[in-house]
Amino acid sequence: MAKSDDISFIEQHLEKGVLLVCLILLTYALGQWVLHSPRKVDGVGPGRIDDDLLKRANTLKRDMGGAKAKVTEVPDYGDVIALFQDGPSFESMIDPVAGPIVDDAIYTVPRKPPVVLLADVKSRIPAPEKPLAWAGYRIPQKDPKKLADVPGAHVGLYYPWRQLKKNWMQDFQETRIMPRLVALAVRVRVQEAVGNGEFGPESDLVTVAYQKTATGGQLVQVPELIPYTGKNLEEVEEVITQITNPLVQSVILRPDYWPIFQAATKRAIDWRNNLPKDLWPAAKEPLAKQLKEEDHVLIWFHHDGLAGRTSYRYKAQLLIMNPLLTHDKLAHPDKPQDARVATLATPWSPWSEPVRVPKTTSFLLTGSSPQSRTRFVTATVFARALGKQVQKRFNVSAGQSIGSPHEEADFSTGAIVVNLSDRYVYSGLVRKTTTEMLYLDDNGVLCSRTYYNDRKTFDAINRVPKSPTGVPRAGTIHEELFESTIGLRRPAPTVRPRPTGRPTVRPTVRPKPKPGDKPKTGRQFTP
Repeated sequence: MAKSDDISFIEQHLEKGVLLVCLILLTYALGQWVLHSPRKVDGVGPGRIDDDLLKRANTLKRDMGGAKAKVTEVPDYGDVIALFQDGPSFESMIDPVAGPIVDDAIYTVPRKPPVVLLADVKSRIPAPEKPLAWAGYRIPQKDPKKLADVPGAHVGLYYPWRQLKKNWMQDFQETRIMPRLVALAVRVRVQEAVGNGEFGPESDLVTVAYQKTATGGQLVQVPELIPYTGKNLEEVEEVITQITNPLVQSVILRPDYWPIFQAATKRAIDWRNNLPKDLWPAAKEPLAKQLKEEDHVLIWFHHDGLAGRTSYRYKAQLLIMNPLLTHDKLAHPDKPQDARVATLATPWSPWSEPVRVPKTTSFLLTGSSPQSRTRFVTATVFARALGKQVQKRFNVSAGQSIGSPHEEADFSTGAIVVNLSDRYVYSGLVRKTTTEMLYLDDNGVLCSRTYYNDRKTFDAINRVPKSPTGVPRAGTIHEELFESTIGLRRPAPTVRPRPTGRPTVRPTVRPKPKPGDKPKTGRQFTP
């Protein structure tokens, strides 16, 4: 390792020399460029530059003093502003100083707003499709303590919502106004069959619905659209905003119904299980989704209190808000009332296929008292109670109605006894005497029943058959087989095929004895 004595004097003081040179250069730069002004700029001295600047300043001052201001004439925008106020929204804006604000500085006076005729708006409204109906008995769970079978119908139909929206967008495309599509009500008409395949006069149907509640537990009410007078725009718009609420629209287009109680399982199910099967997929979709995304919207309604053994059919139309409502400036000058009409109606849908509810009651003659002072018969009436069949016996005479309401069920049949008499019937070759009852059914048709035939039917019902598993099962009453209408034609005789392989033995028909004839010996048939 080298010793420190071998380092020379220059090597020891080299760093100090470099610092001294840097300090001298820094002092020179400060003196030349900071403490003293430069003597020349681009080869010209400061005095010459000051004279030149002064000369140019005087020339500019003289020119500015003699110049006159250029005045730009401001056009009259009164007519243009009036057109914009009367015209549609979202037109080009106007700056009162700089002029119209348009692209590429090109400005054209806006044309007058187009006119939309209400007749054209109505003509482009499509009709609903053919309704699909289901009819039958169900047990609405309105009150758990008062359950009862209710005959009724659930009807659903599709409406081309997107097609209507597209048509109105074309009508209003030049106005740059988005037409509002708002449902206000569903109007339904019903026809009742009167016989011979004919239907009676059509009438407006008052549909039933379960009150829907909002999230907070309040009932959802459908506000009534107030008339527009031209001065109550804010009030009308407030009501329209309430009607466009999705909950309100669902109450209008899809009124809810009570759950249906099932007697077999002792639980309630969704009433939509009673809709026609073709509507089940659409019934599960939310209404808001169909209004925005689907081409068709499913609408339904409910009808309670149908009469048994009577056919019904339905048609419907949709009441919607007039898209011209409150837009007075879009209406024709000669037809200002077009902007005051609140409701437009779609065309009526086609009639649905007829639906029919079987009658809730039927009866059989199960007893007779021909020897009593006041002749009467015993009628066993069958009715429905909580989805099951119940029966009750009633003694009736001529002029009395068959059946009456009871705590267990309503056994009223609507039939009235007209006459009770004797009639001969044959059991094979044996002639017997039985009771015949003439009565008017609930449709006013004269019918006939015999104790002999009804008793055989009743005995067959009481013979409880067994299922393939060996478990007894209850007999079923088919009320269509109970009644026969009296007519002029007699039923055709039943032709039974002759058995093959043995001769046919015909019974010997003996003449009736005449007065004075001697009785014959041997076995005889007593008439």
